Amino acid sequence: MCLLRRVSGEIPVNAHIGRQTAIASLHEAKLADCIKVMADWGYGVTSEEVKDIAQQFVVKNGLEVPFKEGRPGYDWLMNFRKRHPEIVPGKTEQLSVCRARAEDPEVVEHFYPLLQTCHNVLI
Repeated sequence: MCLLRRVSGEIPVNAHIGRQTAIASLHEAKLADCIKVMADWGYGVTSEEVKDIAQQFVVKNGLEVPFKEGRPGYDWLMNFRKRHPEIVPGKTEQLSVCRARAEDPEVVEHFYPLLQTCHNVLI
């Protein structure tokens, strides 16, 4: 019966069995992308920080979720990690020397006038 309903289009082909996730897939993907960017910048997030980020995301976007006080629990975190295996708990890493120099205020101040010059040349 279920296969017939999928073939007829009554149920989407990619529909999952069971309850929906607490945070919609689209929002969860944005959350995962944010955490990946933080990891790329050398800031690995711990399990508690992932839950903090999720809580802030839920509150800021006014999402209705079944979390107590808007904070996800351990079960949500484990299922989130199953859905996004590329996200692993990490620790903050030291920046490479090159990246650390690029954050020097003098380098940053010099960068923006150069960027403006390039922008003016291209326009």
